[in-house]
Amino acid sequence: MANTYSWEIRALNCRPQDGTRTNVVYIIHYDRVATDPNGLTARVCGYLEIQKSSTFTKYENLTPEKVCGWLDAGVSAEDINNLNAHLDRLIDEQVNPVSVTPPLPW
Repeated sequence: MANTYSWEIRALNCRPQDGTRTNVVYIIHYDRVATDPNGLTARVCGYLEIQKSSTFTKYENLTPEKVCGWLDAGVSAEDINNLNAHLDRLIDEQVNPVSVTPPLPW
């Protein structure tokens, strides 16, 4: 079974005032998370600067699904594939470590 991937929203940077709009989101801070079938997880963090849109959702009406939709639209498919591949390698390194730090022998 393959790994599953998701977005976790960490923070939203807003402009307090933009014309008549308030709390206008312009940067999304996120984690991209992978979980393998055995429950191992890996995550990478990033941010996405979003452009002004003709449609506007008030800050208090935002939902995780809405903001994750902005990420899906704003992060290229190639970048998502690269993030997912990197997460796969991180999980693989948990299963098959290339380096360990055992306790000191004394």
